Amino acid sequence: MSLWDTRTGGRTPASASLKNPARSLATRTVATPRWTAPLTEPLTQVTGTDGTVVAVSGKHLWAFDRAGRPRWEPLANVSAVPALGGMGGRPVVAGHGRAFAIGQTKMPGRSSWVPEPATVLRAVDLDTGKVVWTVGSPKTGVATAWVPGMLDDTVYVTGTMSTSRLSGDMAKLRSELSKLSSDPSKGSELFATKSFIWAVDPASGKLRWENTFKNTTMSQVSLKVPSSGSHLLWTTSNPDRSAPKLAGLDVHARGRIQWQQPAPGGGQTSGHENDFFTVSWHDGPHCSAGGNFLYLGDRLYAVDATNGQKAWQSPDRVTIHAMAASPDGSTVYAAGPDYQGHVILHAFDAKTGAIHWAGSLPMLNTGILALQPTTDTTYLWARSQLWALDPETGKARWTYEFAGSTTTSWTSPVAFWADNHQAYGPTEKGLTAIAAGGK
Repeated sequence: MSLWDTRTGGRTPASASLKNPARSLATRTVATPRWTAPLTEPLTQVTGTDGTVVAVSGKHLWAFDRAGRPRWEPLANVSAVPALGGMGGRPVVAGHGRAFAIGQTKMPGRSSWVPEPATVLRAVDLDTGKVVWTVGSPKTGVATAWVPGMLDDTVYVTGTMSTSRLSGDMAKLRSELSKLSSDPSKGSELFATKSFIWAVDPASGKLRWENTFKNTTMSQVSLKVPSSGSHLLWTTSNPDRSAPKLAGLDVHARGRIQWQQPAPGGGQTSGHENDFFTVSWHDGPHCSAGGNFLYLGDRLYAVDATNGQKAWQSPDRVTIHAMAASPDGSTVYAAGPDYQGHVILHAFDAKTGAIHWAGSLPMLNTGILALQPTTDTTYLWARSQLWALDPETGKARWTYEFAGSTTTSWTSPVAFWADNHQAYGPTEKGLTAIAAGGK
C-alpha cells in the first residue's frame, strides 16, 4: 500500500506516530501572493539579505525591498547558471549589504576550443546597484567559477582555471586546434586544468589567500562553506564511481588540508542509480549543522568538521535528495521521494541523528527537491510546488504552486529563497512574494 492512502483521502489515522513517515503533512490551504514584480527573463536564482531580495537571470541582477519596490535599475550580469548534482554552487551570494556575483565577459574572436577566461567576481552595493569592486580578469585564466557561500567576514569562490600548453606561435596554434576539432579527446593534452579556491575580503575585494588543486580527467570537485567554524569541506568524486574523498580545509591556515579520507558510504548516492534531482546548494544551512558537515552519499551523514569522523547517519531505506539545517543549527531537515508519488520528510537532531518527526506530502511534479528553513517555517520546494511547514511537527500550513519563469525540465535551477518575513519565487508574471503566514 502506498504511504499516501487514497482510501482515506490522503489522511492517516489519528494514532499515527509523529515519527511515522506515512503521516500526512499536507494541507488544502493555498497561499495568497502579496506582490509580483514583473520580470521577462527566466530566473536562475533568488537570494537576499537584510530586507533586500535579489533576483538573478543569465543576463541581469535585480534588487527589491520587501514591498516589491525596485531598489535600482536592472544590472547587466552575464552569469553562470547554477550547476547540478555536486558541482560548484551558485553565481550570487548576498551579505554585508552587498551581492557578490560571478559574471562572464565574452572574448570576441576566440576559438570555441579555448576556455572562456574572463570570469570575474563583482561586489554590488545593494542600496545603490553600483559595482564596488571587481576581482579577476582575462589574465587570471579562470574558466568557470561559483560562490558557495560566506563564512564570517570572507567570501569564498571556487571554480576551474585553464592553462594552454601551446606555444605562442600562431601557425602552430591553428594546426593544433585543427587537430583538436577532429579529435576532442586530445584536449587534455593541450590544456591543463586545475581547481581553485579564493578567500576574498568582502569590503575591499582583496584576495586573502588562494589554494589550487590539480584536476583529474572527468573528476568533479566542490567546495562547501559551513554556517560557522574554521573548516571548509572539499569533496572530490571520480568518474569510476569509487569512493569520493572528503577533505577539511583550515581557513586559518590559508586553506591547508587538515584531514582527508574516503567519503562514508563509498561511491553510492542516495536513491535510484539514475537520479540527478539533487540541488547544489553549498551554503551553510545546506551543508552544516551543529559543528558537523552534512554529506549526502548512500544516505545522509553528519561528519565532524574538525576531524572528518562520522557523527551519525540516517537510517537504512530512507532516500534523501535534499537537506538543510535550522538557523540555530539544532535540527536537520531532509526530504526524498518514495517513487510512489510522495515526498518523505524527516527532522533529525543535528547532534545525535535522532528522529524528531517524519511524514509525507504528495509530490505533484517529479523533479528537484529543495529545503530552506527560517526561524519559524521550514520550506519544501518540490519542483515548483512550495510547502510551508511547521518546523516542530512538519505539518504544512499552506502551499503554493510557482511556475513560469524557470524552464520546466528536471534540469531547472531552484530559483527560490525565503527570509523570516516572506518566501520568493518565479511565476508566469515575474518574481512573486508570499508572506510567511500565507497571506
